[in-house]
Amino acid sequence: TVEDIPATPDGRVDTAALEARLGPDVAAVMITNPNTCGLFERDLKRISDAVHAAGGYVYCDGANFNAIVGKVRPGDLG
Repeated sequence: TVEDIPATPDGRVDTAALEARLGPDVAAVMITNPNTCGLFERDLKRISDAVHAAGGYVYCDGANFNAIVGKVRPGDLG
């Protein structure tokens, strides 16, 4: 099943809510960066590390992928 993760008041991923939902039944997390509001996710590395530690994969939305190249090194995200 797909579950939405809530946003913080500033429009970014609520990392505490995400981390609370991670566990052995989570296969992957899909993240759009920049998000629908046009905001870059400041905690992308933290999110990626947490998902990987739980045994899941992180999928970045390809339509917005070009926007992060030059800001981050995607390989560093695992």
